[in-house]
Formats: sequence, C-alpha cells, structure tokens
Amino acid sequence: MRGRIIAVFFAVWAGNLFAQDLECEDLSGASQGQINQCADQTLQAADKELNQAYQLALETLRRNDKVLAWNAGDDLPKNYISGAALLRDAQRAWIVFRDKTCAAEGRFHYGVSTGPALHAGCKEALTKIRTKDLLRISKQPYE
Repeated sequence: MRGRIIAVFFAVWAGNLFAQDLECEDLSGASQGQINQCADQTLQAADKELNQAYQLALETLRRNDKVLAWNAGDDLPKNYISGAALLRDAQRAWIVFRDKTCAAEGRFHYGVSTGPALHAGCKEALTKIRTKDLLRISKQPYE
C-alpha cells in the first residue's frame, strides 16, 4: 500500500513537472495530450485570477458592510444578510453553474480525444467572464 502511495505521488509530481515545462504558445504539431495539458494550464491560470478577483470583491464588500452597519446603527433589519455572505453564496452557486454548463456542453464531445481541451476551454471562458464581474464588484464605491 505504501508503495502505491509513493508511486502515485511521483506520478503526480512528474505530471506537474511536465505540465509546467510544456510550451503552449505554439501548439502546431502538438499531440492531443499536449493540447489537453495546455488547456488545463490555461484554465488553472484563469482560476488563479478568478480567486484573486474574488478575494478583492469579498474585501470590498466586507468594508462596505462595515460602513453600512456604522451608518445604519440599529436601523439594519434583523434579517439583513451582509454583502460578503451574499457573494460567498453566489460564488458557490456560480461554480456549480459553470461546472454543469460545461458538462452539458461537453456532451457534444463525449468520448472524443479533444473533449478534455474543449471542456477546459468552456470553463476558462466562463471563468474569465466571472473574473470581470468580480473585478467590477471590487471597484464599487462604498455607500
């Protein structure tokens, strides 16, 4: 059992090492496996940007929540939900939306060697749109 764990660790490590060294600028002549890996790398980069934008938007809403609470004093309704909590719930729902949308779209390419790259491309496109939305939220003025 221990041998399997070590083998899996090295396989993942080697796969990550290969993926990091893969040139994705020009994919002419690349194998489908390399194209799939590049699509995954691009998705990971987009996901990293999304997470940064999410943190900025969350921090903006937390600051706005503090301003609203200070300005309202005791006038906030008892069932008031903070902007940060709403964004957290929206982001969780968005992830489900993105994944299911791309899974549905992926049925057009089910079992095809290009499927993983197309699936990653779908997720990347939706992730970039969501990143722009989150950056827009992070630039809102405080009320």
